[in-house]
Amino acid sequence: MLIFIMSRYMIINIPVITLNINIRAHKILQSKDTAFTNFFIFLKYSVWHFNIFL
Repeated sequence: MLIFIMSRYMIINIPVITLNINIRAHKILQSKDTAFTNFFIFLKYSVWHFNIFL
């Protein structure tokens, strides 16, 4: 049960941390292309991470 709760917690938190890093990088670079790239990386990472815990 604890492992199940932890896995759900990880699914929520790791993509959020990734997104925060991407937003920070975007603010530094101020580039629309970079934002798109980061968004797709974020999506791919989220799906990959979610599949591991399913």
